[in-house]
Amino acid sequence: MRLLASLALAATVVASGCNSSTTAPRGPALAVRVEAAGLRLENLTDERLYYAAVDRETLALIDLHFCNADPESCANRIEPRATTTVPFDHVVGYGPRSREIAVYHWHLRPPVTATGYQSYLYDPLTVRIR
Repeated sequence: MRLLASLALAATVVASGCNSSTTAPRGPALAVRVEAAGLRLENLTDERLYYAAVDRETLALIDLHFCNADPESCANRIEPRATTTVPFDHVVGYGPRSREIAVYHWHLRPPVTATGYQSYLYDPLTVRIR
């Protein structure tokens, strides 16, 4: 009986450890946490960070473009070392059946040519919300 209880406890600890990595993922530039009001995004860098939050099921249906125009014209941005909350209704494709959200994030660098700013894209973070 003790062995079964120990195995059940170990399985619970392992399962909760796996969930915590997707409900509060962290990359080199961004940390994401699920809150009641939406996704709390924290910029971990000394540069302005731009982002796009998209329901994972919606990704195959859209043509996602990252803002690489004049940095002041890009609406979804986080100042250096700051945080912002993205309400769930601002997540592209979010709905009652949403399970995971992909958060893309990037820096903009000054243009090398006259064609616009260069975006330095990080790997997207996947956030489990249900």
